[in-house]
Amino acid sequence: MSTAAVTSSDPAFRNVRPRKPGRVGVPLVASVIYLIAFIALGWVDNGLHRAWGRMAASAAITLLFVLWWLIRGPLSWRERILIIAWTIGIGTLAIFLGMSPFLLMYVPAILVMAWTLWLFAFRSASARAVRVGMYLLPVIAWVGGSCLRVEGLTGELNPDIHARWSPTGEERFLAEGKNHARDSLKDKPAAPARPLAAGPGDWTQFRGPHRDGVVTGVMIATNWNESPPKQVWRQPVGPGWSSIIAVGGRLFTQQQRNDMEEVVCLDSGTGELIWSHQDKVRFSESMGGDGPRATPTFADGKIYALGAMGILNCLDAATGELRWSHDISEGRKPSVAKADENAEKAKDAAKAKDAAADKHVPPGGMAPMYWGFAGSPLVTDGVVVVFAGFDREDSLQAFDAGSGEVAWKASSGTHSYSSPELATIERQPQVLLLNDAELTAVDPANGRNLWRYESGLKPGEAFPSIQPKVIGASSVLVSFKPDSSMLLDVSSKNGDWKIDEKWRSHEFKPYFNDCVQYQEALYGFEAPLLCCVDANTGKRNWKKGRYGAGQALLLGDQGVILVLGEKGEAALVAADPKAYRELGRFQAINGKTWNHPAIADGRLYVRNAEEMACYELKLE
Repeated sequence: MSTAAVTSSDPAFRNVRPRKPGRVGVPLVASVIYLIAFIALGWVDNGLHRAWGRMAASAAITLLFVLWWLIRGPLSWRERILIIAWTIGIGTLAIFLGMSPFLLMYVPAILVMAWTLWLFAFRSASARAVRVGMYLLPVIAWVGGSCLRVEGLTGELNPDIHARWSPTGEERFLAEGKNHARDSLKDKPAAPARPLAAGPGDWTQFRGPHRDGVVTGVMIATNWNESPPKQVWRQPVGPGWSSIIAVGGRLFTQQQRNDMEEVVCLDSGTGELIWSHQDKVRFSESMGGDGPRATPTFADGKIYALGAMGILNCLDAATGELRWSHDISEGRKPSVAKADENAEKAKDAAKAKDAAADKHVPPGGMAPMYWGFAGSPLVTDGVVVVFAGFDREDSLQAFDAGSGEVAWKASSGTHSYSSPELATIERQPQVLLLNDAELTAVDPANGRNLWRYESGLKPGEAFPSIQPKVIGASSVLVSFKPDSSMLLDVSSKNGDWKIDEKWRSHEFKPYFNDCVQYQEALYGFEAPLLCCVDANTGKRNWKKGRYGAGQALLLGDQGVILVLGEKGEAALVAADPKAYRELGRFQAINGKTWNHPAIADGRLYVRNAEEMACYELKLE
C-alpha cells in the first residue's frame, strides 16, 4: 500500500501534505537559541538568577513550541489537541508517581527538542510516522524523568540528580552500619566518669574556638599534589549538615538515623562510636535535604546541641547522659535529668523529652523554619544562646547552661540560619545575631538590646545564613541576601550607639559560605568561585577557583586557606590579595559537601551527608 493511500484513507490526515524543511524552522531555531542560553547561563555566578533564567528559557521554548504546534502543526486540529492533552496527562501521572518537580526545569525543554528533531527527520514521511513520534516521545521523556531522583539542590541551585534505583547516602549508611549505634556500644567499657576538658588545639564549636574559621598554632606541609594528607579512617555517616567539633580525643557531630535525630560522640583516632543520644524526630526538606543543620558546642564538660526541629539538648560530654532538654519551637519549660537526682525524676524528664521530640516533618513539608533550625548554640557567661525564631519579642533566647532554666529573651527578627556570634566592640561584650529584619546586638548578661541595624528588606526577602564578622576593632561585615555585602562601623559614646555603613559591595556576595580574614583582605565564596576583596573598601581583588558552594578555614600562622569544595575536594589556596594561587588539592570525601571542615591536633576532619573522614596533616 502506498503512502498516499494510507493518508487519504485516514480522516485525521486527509488534508496533510508532505512537510517541507521550513515547516519546522521555528522550533529548530528556538531549540538552538535555548541550547545557547542554557550553556551561557551556566556561567552566571548568581545561582538564583541562573536557575530562574533556565526555568524561563525552558518555559519559553515549551510555550513557543505549543503555540507553533497548535497553529502550524502538520496534523489535524483534533490530533494536535489530543497530543498536547496526552503529554500533560503523562507528565501529571509521572509527578504523581514520584518524579521530582525540580525536573520540570529540564524535561519539557528536552521533550520539545526531541519533538523538533523527530519532525525534522520525518518531514517527508507519512502522517502515521509523525503521529507515532509525537505520542511516543512524551512517554519516553516522562518515564526517563521518573527514573531519576533529585536529592535537593546544589549550592548553585541545580538539581542534584541521581538514578532512582541507586541507593541514597542514608540507605548506604543504614546498610553498612544499621546496628552501629547498638553493636558498637555492646560490651564496651563504661565511659569515664571524669568530665571532659578542652585543651590547646581542640575545636570546641562551630568554625573553631572563636567562631572565626581561623586555625592557629599549626604549620602544615602544602605540597598536597605530590604528597596529600594520609587518610586515617573513613566511614558512612547519617544525613545532616552539622560540622564536627573535637575535644580531648573525641569528636561530636549530629546526624539522622531513620526517624531518630542523633548527637554522636566518636573516637577521634578510629571513628568508633563512644556514645549516642537520640531524639525521635526527623526533619525533611526537599531543597536542602534531611537531618540536623547545627553544629554541637562544647563548654565546661557538656555538649549543647540544637536539632533541626528545635530540640536543644545539654549532654554530659563524657557519657552522653542527658542533663536537660528544651523544645525552643514551642517554648516549653525545660526538663531536667541530673545524675544525682532520683530515678523517678529522671524518668519523668525522659518522658517529657520524648513528648516534645515526637515530631516529624514529611518530605517537602514545612518546619518551624522552612530550612530548619540551623544556628549552633553559643555558650558564654554561663548561658546558652540560641535563635528560636517566630515572635519578635523572644526570638533570641538564653538558658542557664547548668539548669536549662530560661535566663533571658530578646527580640531579634523571625527567621535566621546564622548562629549567635560573641564579639567585643567598644569594650562591650555583645551577642550578634543576623536575622531577616536586622543585625541585633544584645548584652549576653541580661539580653538587653544594645543596638540594631535594620535590613530594610520586606518580610520574606532575607534569609541570612552567614556569620556576622567583626573586622578590626569595631566594624562588622554582614550580608542579608546574596546580592551584596556591607561593612558597618559601630561606635558608642556615653552609651549611645551609632551605626554607619562604611561600604556596600556588589562584588562580594556570600550566601551560606562564611569568609575568613587575613591581614587586609577577606576570602570567601561568591557563588561557585573563591573571591578575595579588600577589607577596607569592599573592592574585589580577584575571583577564581570554581569549588562550588564550599567552605573555608584560614591557617593563620602561614597565610594559607583550606577550602573544602562542594564535591568533597580539599584544596589549599595562598591568602594572597594580588593573585589566586592554588597550592594543591585532593579528593577528601564524595558527595555534596556543605559541612564546615575542622582541624584539631594536626588532623583534618571532614564530613557531608553521606560520609566522614579523618586525615593526618603533615606538620612543618
